[in-house]
Amino acid sequence: MQLYFWPRMRKDVRKYVRGCLHCQQYKPPNKRPRAAPYQPQSMAYPWETICVDLMGPKPTAYGQKKWILVIIDQCTKYVELFPLATASSAIIVQKINEVAC
Repeated sequence: MQLYFWPRMRKDVRKYVRGCLHCQQYKPPNKRPRAAPYQPQSMAYPWETICVDLMGPKPTAYGQKKWILVIIDQCTKYVELFPLATASSAIIVQKINEVAC
């Protein structure tokens, strides 16, 4: 296969594609679809909605806790942090119940 090139080749190809009806109808979109705008929810009372995140593992000295559980109340923006030795789902559920119930 040979390579082809001529001066202003890119400009000529672009002009040809823009003038081709078939090319315009079936070309893939070159822009990502826009995401729906964020609409914050209004909270009626504290602890109605919470955000939970787990940070780690963090480098630590031997025997120290290396995970941090973060719980944020969306209404009041109150933050609770819990150091954890392990990141098991049972411990995380237990901590959420301690805070929210």
